[in-house]
Amino acid sequence: MIRCYSTSEKARLVIPGSLSGLNEYTRANRAHWSKGAKSKRTEQTDIEWLIHAAKLPHFTGPVSITFDWYEPDRLRDPDNICFARKFILDALVAKSVITNDGWKYLSMPEPFRDRFFVDKENPRIEVTITSGAVVEQKPLMRGGHQSNTGQ
Repeated sequence: MIRCYSTSEKARLVIPGSLSGLNEYTRANRAHWSKGAKSKRTEQTDIEWLIHAAKLPHFTGPVSITFDWYEPDRLRDPDNICFARKFILDALVAKSVITNDGWKYLSMPEPFRDRFFVDKENPRIEVTITSGAVVEQKPLMRGGHQSNTGQ
């Protein structure tokens, strides 16, 4: 099932099931470099088809992206699960939903947010893209005071 919610400021994509994690990707690369490349290409292509079907809008400015990872159980570690973010971001760029996944096109200082849930009946990944301005934060000095360097 493909679902998309979008306005001029927000879009949502639901990817059914689970994607390969870091452990699976590493195992494929260790078997042979072409198996790792094929694994990434397959995952990315599948996501691109979902993006195309969902008719996501194009975001021109900086965006923040929330990833809600719904796993069937707690067997995989969160850091292993969210490695698949790479496949999703590359697909979003390939389908021109976001211009690029570099610093200039992401809302800083928190461009990504990952949340993890268990849903045995309906594992999925919900990706919410929100347009937003770049937020500049001055670094904190010792004692918790704002830096006054003028940068």
